[in-house]
Amino acid sequence: MITCPLSVSISVFIFVFLNLFLDLLQIRLILSSIFLILA
Repeated sequence: MITCPLSVSISVFIFVFLNLFLDLLQIRLILSSIFLILA
C-alpha cells in the first residue's frame, strides 16, 4: 500500500487551517457580543 505524504500533509494543513479559522471566528463573535453587552 503506497501512501502519498504530500497529499496527507496538505489535508492536515487544511484541517489545521480550518480549525484556526473557526477559532478566530468564535473569538470575534465573543468579542462583539461583549462589546454589545458593554455598550
